[in-house]
Amino acid sequence: ATPWCTAPSSAPRVSHLPFLHPSTPETTACRWAFLRAEMQWLSSALSKGPALKADILDQGQDVKGSLLKWKLHDGKRKDTGAAVSIFAWELTPTSSPDDYAAAKNALKRLRTARHPHVLQFIDGTEPADGAKTGKVYIVTEHVKTLDDWLSKERANHGLNQEAVSWGLCCIARGLHFINSDCKLVHGNLCLASIFISDCGDWKLGGFELVSEPGNGQGLIRQCDALRPKRVMPPEVARGQWETLEQAPHALDTWSYGCLMHEVFHGILTKTEDLKDTSKMPKAAVPLYQKTLKANVTQRPTGDQILESPFFDTQLVWINRELSELALKDAPQKEAFFLKLAESMDQLPDLHLRYKVLPELLKAVEFGGAGTAAVAPMLKIGQRLTAEEFGKEIVPGVVRCFGSQDRATRIGLLQNLHTFAEHLTPALVEKEIFPQLQSGFTDSVPALRELSAKSLVFLVPKLSDKVINSQVLRAVAQLQQDPEGSIRCNTTICLGKISNVLSQATRDKILLASFTRAIQDPFPPARIAALMSLAVTMEYYKPEEIARRVLPSAGVLALDPEKEVRSHALACLKAAVTRLEEESSKKGEELAMQGGGGMVQAPTVNESGVLTWAASAAATTLSKKLWGGTMDGAGAAAGAAGAAGPGAGPGAGAAGRGKGAGKAEEKGGVVKM
Repeated sequence: ATPWCTAPSSAPRVSHLPFLHPSTPETTACRWAFLRAEMQWLSSALSKGPALKADILDQGQDVKGSLLKWKLHDGKRKDTGAAVSIFAWELTPTSSPDDYAAAKNALKRLRTARHPHVLQFIDGTEPADGAKTGKVYIVTEHVKTLDDWLSKERANHGLNQEAVSWGLCCIARGLHFINSDCKLVHGNLCLASIFISDCGDWKLGGFELVSEPGNGQGLIRQCDALRPKRVMPPEVARGQWETLEQAPHALDTWSYGCLMHEVFHGILTKTEDLKDTSKMPKAAVPLYQKTLKANVTQRPTGDQILESPFFDTQLVWINRELSELALKDAPQKEAFFLKLAESMDQLPDLHLRYKVLPELLKAVEFGGAGTAAVAPMLKIGQRLTAEEFGKEIVPGVVRCFGSQDRATRIGLLQNLHTFAEHLTPALVEKEIFPQLQSGFTDSVPALRELSAKSLVFLVPKLSDKVINSQVLRAVAQLQQDPEGSIRCNTTICLGKISNVLSQATRDKILLASFTRAIQDPFPPARIAALMSLAVTMEYYKPEEIARRVLPSAGVLALDPEKEVRSHALACLKAAVTRLEEESSKKGEELAMQGGGGMVQAPTVNESGVLTWAASAAATTLSKKLWGGTMDGAGAAAGAAGAAGPGAGPGAGAAGRGKGAGKAEEKGGVVKM
């Protein structure tokens, strides 16, 4: 058989299945089965709608407390790989029309609502019109539920009042946007409609019932089963919807008060519980009481809520300043960052890491804040793990080393000790040190000095090639700097990095540099040279210590400066100690020579005097007295004065008498 599209004109066009004959019952049954399968596939494709811009990564969890059964999934964007959250509601043949309408309303309203404190919409799909099955998907920024966050906070260390105050401030701003700017009623404000972003901001969601206040057909009025009754005001319970026309904000303001109560006390079980304020901060009680006024016109609007003293906290102030940072001039930015550094200990880690830190990195990288932004940035870094620090802070720090703003570079160098351990050798050699080299010859002395000090932290991460070709050249140049403090600190740095230098480099550089620095006219530079000599004594040969260290340090033992003299004597003692050790080693080596025999130790007389030392001293003294003309008797007499244990005191005296007589006979010049 041939396909129907190419069959002769006499063949009936009844099927595109070429292997089925059109006239048999089997053919007809197969055709109907095929058509049914095609229709099911088409219906399924239409119900799924267009593909999402994100992939779902897990099975999801139910949004606790939501009357519309949403499932919250973790996901990631297909284009950037960024983490997102995906809300899913499933349409089934048994789903009620109100539920379906509410799910589609949530997608519609959130798609058009753009505000910093409303869930950030990314993408969404819904089943086609008339579909009986499918899912409503809403893709937003990555968030977690407020209920989960509160549970963890209470279990760990209790609620952070700064974080709660800022969160309720966020929701008040979101409500003001919905009620005043959009002229809408939210109608579903409760724990289940609040979510926490990665940076700790509270975001307003749950847009299922958002409606115009004067619309009698709005979902807030029609979907009675989806309204959270525990947070609805009394007038709604009585069906007095006309109050929404008098004060459109009144319903959401009452729900806001109930939200405050649930945050501090837990889920409301009965209306009488609203009288309990025992766990609520005192500053929050007046605002809380205003939101629950019986007279709807006396309930505050969103902007009036924000005027409460409850929101006069450090975190609220910091977020307000951050939002206006781009409009501030350099002195205002510097003042803000200085105050930020003082108050950081009270702020939540998530907020510091995901909201404050990015702003600090931008301020440091693009300038305008001086060194003030560096300290709080690195202070936040101390709360991060090594991996997080390397990923979030190091890239910004590396870019900042190339900044033309001297204040920024000075701030980085002053705090280098706090993050040097996180820098990899490859990063230091290829990215940081090339940028740092210009500081060695900068016209500003402070930058040259800090650049020299930075060598202590960076040289251990550099290769021998870079050290020998670039670092040592910079050190030699800095040792001739016109500023005495720079010469002094350069000498100290050279002493501190001596342990990472190769032995050949030490032999070539250390002693020459330190002996030159000993002659520096700046007293602290001379002290630095003496201290460096003392701590690096182990690297010098004994001959170098005897011929170069001792003479150089000995001169400074009589320096006009007392502190210099003190360090010179300490250096001399270290040198002598080293020579004594070497002398002992050499003596042992000589003793073991000549067949391995041991040298006889000298004897000691009753007076505790070494016999050979006494004899040598007596002989030398006699030679000095007689000018080297003593005869054998005189020499013997002189030796007798230092006789062994068997000689008496008279022996020495007799010897001296004979020697004297001989001298008088020969007309000697010395008279005894």
